[in-house]
Amino acid sequence: MYGARHSLRAPLAPRPAGRSQGTWPALERINRGKDNISCMALTADSTIAELLREKPESAQVLFRFGMGCLGCAIANNETIREAAQAHGIPLEEMLAALGVPEA
Repeated sequence: MYGARHSLRAPLAPRPAGRSQGTWPALERINRGKDNISCMALTADSTIAELLREKPESAQVLFRFGMGCLGCAIANNETIREAAQAHGIPLEEMLAALGVPEA
């Protein structure tokens, strides 16, 4: 489909030191500076970016709900509540799956 030119590409470079096998570049960008931010209590009014920064494992939960929030530019300003409403997901169900209280 792509022709012989693409099959002759050099192999991928080795994974940079310090980068774990299962991380995503977008999540790494969100996590940048996490050490300089104190832990915060997450609520329905926390942004998607805050959620992903505090609980990176929540990315899998968001994916199960059909939300591709890792690469979304809106994730920096959209709250969990707003995201649930925009995607037609019951807020209580999403919060329970994320382990986040409503208030």
